[in-house]
Amino acid sequence: AVRTIVSAVAERSPAALAGLRVGDEVLEVAGKALAASGGPEADALLQAEENERVPMLVRRAGCRAPIHLSLRCALLPPPSVSSRTVRLPARAAASAAPGQPGGRSEGGGHAAVLRIHHFGAGTA
Repeated sequence: AVRTIVSAVAERSPAALAGLRVGDEVLEVAGKALAASGGPEADALLQAEENERVPMLVRRAGCRAPIHLSLRCALLPPPSVSSRTVRLPARAAASAAPGQPGGRSEGGGHAAVLRIHHFGAGTA
């Protein structure tokens, strides 16, 4: 059986607004079990009209029972930039000079990772 695990959820997206989280396992979309086919079938089932609600059933770590969610489909512009903070290995944090990204004065072992997807009017 193929498992469909959520790897990312865009801020303010229909998935985020419905409560979907990274790490959730998608069990059903629109009442159809995904155990046999996984991701490609889920993609097809999520192709709905704008404002149409699509029910989902997910399994979440730490929850005994599956969780029912309802996604409201919407057209979203792709983000031009995304970011996340990562923890640097101790060796990398120690080797960075103070005042430089990753240096001890910059948060003691953390770095910002920026991903520029494309340049557009909203990209600074």
